[in-house]
Amino acid sequence: MNSPKKSRTVKLIIFAVSTLMCCCLMAMGLSYAQNNQDISKPVPFNQRLYLYNFYGLSAVSGGHIWAAGNFGTIIYSSDGGRTFYKQRSGVQSELFDIAFLDRNNGYAVGRFGVILKTGDGGRTWSRQESGVTDTLSSVCFLNTTTGWIVGSFNTILHTTDGGKTWKKQGEKADRVLNRVYFTDEKHGLAVGEFGTILKTTDGGTNWTESKNPEGKTLFGLCFSDVANGWAVGMDGYIIITTDGGLTWKSAKTPVNETLYGISVIGKKGWVVGIKGVYCVTEDGGETWTVPPYDIGVRSWLGTIKFIDEQKGFVSGGGGTIRLTNDGGKSWNTPAALYQD
Repeated sequence: MNSPKKSRTVKLIIFAVSTLMCCCLMAMGLSYAQNNQDISKPVPFNQRLYLYNFYGLSAVSGGHIWAAGNFGTIIYSSDGGRTFYKQRSGVQSELFDIAFLDRNNGYAVGRFGVILKTGDGGRTWSRQESGVTDTLSSVCFLNTTTGWIVGSFNTILHTTDGGKTWKKQGEKADRVLNRVYFTDEKHGLAVGEFGTILKTTDGGTNWTESKNPEGKTLFGLCFSDVANGWAVGMDGYIIITTDGGLTWKSAKTPVNETLYGISVIGKKGWVVGIKGVYCVTEDGGETWTVPPYDIGVRSWLGTIKFIDEQKGFVSGGGGTIRLTNDGGKSWNTPAALYQD
């Protein structure tokens, strides 16, 4: 016959084992539920992305938007930015720019000479051979065959076969090219470190330097046509050209913070930069003002894209994605992110 003390010991052991098994099952169930939630239920947008930086953003008609950033992250929206899905890029390094021609064909570039291409809207991405290990900071495509990429050490790459092969243009130099923009197959510009402005009129076979009025480093660039363009950079610097980049003049700006991104539609324009700085113009970029409304973030903002005078998108640090439907007067956060 067992003693009362021994019986109590056995009961305690059984209780401890049972409790441990229940805890394990509960943990497994919670893990399973969380994993399932990633797939089947939306996650609040900022809940998972505060550690991410979105360096590049691209938008095309029909509400299709992509953003690219660190850890090889690419996210996609098909509903104008209300919800996003995370896509599988196949890389873990930073992606600094992304550019789509339409809802299917796009490219992303980044550190270590990475070039990615998709022909199905980002459902699948494949890596292309760049021939370089330099950081690639900007990509511009005119159609499904013809494109340019720029990056560190004055890297300029050009393709005429959709990226199957890339050829180097220009000479190697100790400077970073931050942005490239082509208006047609002949006319293009690249801007970057130390006030660099490079211009070509023959598709990049030859590049010549244009004078930068104040010589400040430039980060953002856009053109409305072959003649009219704008560039932004350090210390609130904005410059304008009306002759295709041959000559530039400084615009009046109310801020001293570094500016990274610019978008211009008609006479209206928007610029963004560090500390959430945000300025607008109503006269084609001659003068800029800080509006009585802002984007609502204090992290750096790297890219701004407007597809018309009302619809625009911003990306930046700390998982920032914002969208506007009223010309930039109010900005909204996406509702959710789905793990694809």
